[in-house]
Amino acid sequence: MNGSLWLAVKSDDSVIKTMYFYLSLGSNIEPERSAVQMLQELVGRFGCLALFPFCFTEPEKIVSERMFANALVVLKSPLDLLQVKTQLVEIETRMGRDRDDPQRSNKSRAADIDIIAASSTFALSFFEQANEAYVQTCLALEGPFVDLSPWGLAAHQRPATVHLDAAAAQIVVVEDEAHGFIDWAESALTS
Repeated sequence: MNGSLWLAVKSDDSVIKTMYFYLSLGSNIEPERSAVQMLQELVGRFGCLALFPFCFTEPEKIVSERMFANALVVLKSPLDLLQVKTQLVEIETRMGRDRDDPQRSNKSRAADIDIIAASSTFALSFFEQANEAYVQTCLALEGPFVDLSPWGLAAHQRPATVHLDAAAAQIVVVEDEAHGFIDWAESALTS
């Protein structure tokens, strides 16, 4: 289904449009533990994800001495933009972000999940349109990479497809071979 709209038919024969959501993830409070927790939440809610490795980056647009762990994610969902945003805000709130604090965008945070783009097509080029330095660092795979293996996520320095192993209740890295990632992720996310 290269570049095509993925469709599912409900029992009443109306069509559900499935969208791809291009996200940036970030944390500078216990960033390694928080990174894995964000992924657990995302995989638990949305299933299989295409994940760029977490990279350490300098804080951007906030005053903080703490480095951020940032990553890029693509997920597929039949939910609309507002429903997905609601899910992401729920994750941030569960992880301690005070959404009512008017200074929240200027403070350190355990979870910051932003939607960069939403589209009916799978194309990693959507990330190239983002101007933030941390997005470009993650996209370019420039590192330094965050070792999440002590928190239960296999170390990888290339984009990977991840899912939840329900039996073990752990996130599993499925593919981290550079040559196969796009084909595998597209296949996993479009099936």
